[in-house]
Amino acid sequence: MKTQHPIGSLCQALEVSPSGYYDWCHRQTQPGPRARENAQLLEQILRLHQDSRQTYGSPRIQVQLRRAGHAQGRNRIARLMRQKGLWGRAKGRFRVHTHRQ
Repeated sequence: MKTQHPIGSLCQALEVSPSGYYDWCHRQTQPGPRARENAQLLEQILRLHQDSRQTYGSPRIQVQLRRAGHAQGRNRIARLMRQKGLWGRAKGRFRVHTHRQ
């Protein structure tokens, strides 16, 4: 689309400043330090989640990361897990068996 129309008119039609557009383009190719840190943290979260047979949620993953020397907030861990579609599996319900079969 930008090959058919000038960037200035596209930005005006979309009500975006040209500098904002170029800043967005730059961020797509070179993510900032927070995005890079989130990517590294997500790798660790995925590894810990797989090692726990997908049973660990954000509180337990936070504990494991803290033991490894990486202090991260639980909300940040939960947000990254939610974005990746990860969650801890709950145990099955305990049922009392009162008779023998």
